[in-house]
Amino acid sequence: MTPNLAMGCNNAIEDAAALANELYALLKETSTPKLSGIENAFARYQKVREKRVKHCVRATGDYCRRTCWQTWLGGFLLLHVAPLLGPRFAVNNIFSPWVKGAAKLSFVEEKHPTSGVVPWKYA
Repeated sequence: MTPNLAMGCNNAIEDAAALANELYALLKETSTPKLSGIENAFARYQKVREKRVKHCVRATGDYCRRTCWQTWLGGFLLLHVAPLLGPRFAVNNIFSPWVKGAAKLSFVEEKHPTSGVVPWKYA
């Protein structure tokens, strides 16, 4: 992932949560998991994360190409359209909908969920 949208760190955090969920579920089944159980937990983790990560890689690459003006359309959008829409548009319509679907620790209860313009998937 390119660093332009800060998705690498976000995905690392989601990866940690998704993997922790799988390992927690495995340890609930047995306190002494076998190698095959651990391998299966990692395979489930990879399957759960793969689609979202691939989308992120595409999105960051596309954004990088736009910011580098690799195409005339990217330059036009960046210089003329984005300033008209403003940062609030990007936050409410691009970033927040993406974040609301992020992986969370399934075994930790949120006691004080907050609400905002875009409701979180798990609220």
